[in-house]
Formats: sequence, structure tokens, C-alpha cells
Amino acid sequence: IVAVKIKNKQALMKIGYCRETLNSISSAVTGSRGTVYNANEFIIGILAPSATKTFKNEINGIKVAQKIISILREHNSKFKDKISFGIGVHEGDLVVEIDKQTNRLKFTSLGNTISLARKIAESAESEFLISQPMHKKTSPTVKTRKKVKGDLDVYEVTSIVDREENAEFISRFKERNQYSG
Repeated sequence: IVAVKIKNKQALMKIGYCRETLNSISSAVTGSRGTVYNANEFIIGILAPSATKTFKNEINGIKVAQKIISILREHNSKFKDKISFGIGVHEGDLVVEIDKQTNRLKFTSLGNTISLARKIAESAESEFLISQPMHKKTSPTVKTRKKVKGDLDVYEVTSIVDREENAEFISRFKERNQYSG
């Protein structure tokens, strides 16, 4: 779940170029085969295995959040009408069904899956934070810094180690340095 809280959404929806930026947030989610759900000040991106066709959506969710934060920061650097935001990323259980007629995702959150993502987004100040379960699942690949926001232990993402990018170099290095004895 990628939850984006747009803290001044009502005012921004009246401005054309702000609406375009908010639409590009939705495009970042759908571009990763996710589903977008709008609820008041929140834009919720759901990366469910039935839609993305993979069970490894954690890193994908973090990459989507990175794309969204760069869209919002670029907007805020270019325009006088600033977007006040927070992004929260969490993983958890959902009951998901794809409606055959409309081809839309229907879902029900189990436990606090969506509410925790929203709570993290609400506490974020122009940053994106991930939950503790998300941190545990992604810690070998995602470098973070721990933060405490109220009663929440959250993690700010500092970088992603893209192992696929280095895979070819590593395999060539191994081949060159193999011993023939």
C-alpha cells in the first residue's frame, strides 16, 4: 500500500496544473500495474499480486513512492502553488477480487493494513516513510533511517541498492577471477 496524503488537496483541485500533477501520481501507481483509490485527502495505491502478477511488491511499492516524491518535489520547485504532502508505505493483508465486468480491483483491508499506511502518510512531512514490517521485508535492499513519529516507529528511505543493475558486472568479475585449480 502506498498512501499519499495531499494536505491541501481541496484548494489544489481548482488549479489546472496542480490537478495534472495529482493525476501523474495516479499514473505512477498504474504504471506499476497498481490500482488507485481516492479517499478525501488521500490517494491510495494498491499493489496487489492479482494485479501486478508478482508476490514481490515491496520493492516495487518503494520505487513507486520514490517516483511520486520526485513528481511532487519537482512540482514544488517549479510552481508557486505548493503541494503539502506525506507518503506512507506499508504491507499487509487485503482480500482482493478483480471485477470481471469492469476489470476493476475490489478490496477489503484486513486488520490495519490501509489505516496504518494512511497514519504514516499523515505523520510524514514532505517525505516518504515506511512501516516496520515493510522495513523488515526490504532491509537487505533498502537503506533507511529510523524515525519516531508520535507512537509510530517508521523508517525514512535513504537509498535502494539495485542489485540487478550490478549483476552483469558481478558475474563477469566472478568469471575473470575463478581459479582453474
